[in-house]
Amino acid sequence: MSVSLKNIRVVRFEREALLTPPALSPDALRTPHPAAAEVVQKLRFLGYGVEIAGGDNVLSAATGGAGTVATADILFVSPNLKGAGNAALKAGMRLAWLAPAATIHPAGNAFVLRELADLPERLREAETESLRREKPSRDARNLLALLRGVPDEGPWPQGRKHEEDERGVGDLILEIAAKLGRNEHPLRALRGRWLEIIGNAKLAGVCEPHDITTGGALRVHCPNAIVRTEMQWLVPKILAAVTGIRGCEKIKKVSFHV
Repeated sequence: MSVSLKNIRVVRFEREALLTPPALSPDALRTPHPAAAEVVQKLRFLGYGVEIAGGDNVLSAATGGAGTVATADILFVSPNLKGAGNAALKAGMRLAWLAPAATIHPAGNAFVLRELADLPERLREAETESLRREKPSRDARNLLALLRGVPDEGPWPQGRKHEEDERGVGDLILEIAAKLGRNEHPLRALRGRWLEIIGNAKLAGVCEPHDITTGGALRVHCPNAIVRTEMQWLVPKILAAVTGIRGCEKIKKVSFHV
């Protein structure tokens, strides 16, 4: 993805993006997307305003907006690249094209979003990357010195090559987070130790943790119903392993979906 997601303040959804795809349910029976409520909750937790486009007008919105925001600071989420999505791009917004089976990649300020549930993590990673590129302020250096237990050196001397002057604020934040024991996202930690948790290379190679719900359920993606049945036998082992991983202590349930 080459589209910059820096300075996004509001995520505006086309209504269609928050419903089950037509292939899964007829138009008359369209229901909310299974991940919609959790995605909205995560986005608000991360500090983004969340809006739903009003009708066919991508410039009008309702529900939970963040006041007057420049269109350049809005990320529009739509499954319609040529309709509402194209209108959003022309209005100056950035576009997340919700297209799980897309074989083309749109140009300009648009990128393909394979799964609705992936959006909060994509935005969080983009913000972290932008922080890495910024120079640390003196306050950031002082905070890091405090956590390291060393004296504050004050302003850097003119012309001196300080050992950290090439590091971004994001790197300092990650080191601070490590001091506080929160340096790794729980889902990333699970994926990194998945083979160890499962204990079966074949199953670990075809299944992977998808997300963790606010209710403490770990959702695992399986390629088919046969594998899902095999994985269900491993639930006690999975729970025993994941609850010993930092950040995963609240996981009380494992569910599988194909």
